Amino acid sequence: MKKFDKIAQDFLKTIVPEFRKPKATMNFLYQFSKGETFVLRTLIENDGCATPTFLASKLGASTARIAALLKTLMEKGLVTHSIDKIDKRKKIITITPLGEMIAKERLSSITVNIAESFEKMGEEDSMNFIELLKKYIQISEGELNDKKK
Repeated sequence: MKKFDKIAQDFLKTIVPEFRKPKATMNFLYQFSKGETFVLRTLIENDGCATPTFLASKLGASTARIAALLKTLMEKGLVTHSIDKIDKRKKIITITPLGEMIAKERLSSITVNIAESFEKMGEEDSMNFIELLKKYIQISEGELNDKKK
């Protein structure tokens, strides 16, 4: 076994089960980064509206997947759609006040959860954790991109 294989296995044993626990922070983060919540959050970050193509590119999903998500969000009254006034071929998706409220509630909930954990860790450990996580992501993404070439 290579020197860092054991560390990698320990990492997987630690992190993967957390994604499966319904009330675990990692599960909340995972849910926050995909699907309906991601679309609502992206709309808020984009001044409340966007095209389905833009949303698909941000989510890294097909336009068919986005169409299904948008249909569900429209049925729930969380978004509306209209025709672009400049380019009649394009649809504009707009978040509703209800959609904005729900997205902000979800963000607030996960922020409180993470902040409580960071408070228990302490400021220095929390900042170190974030810096190390950024470094890990940067390195792992670089290696994945190198392997794709």
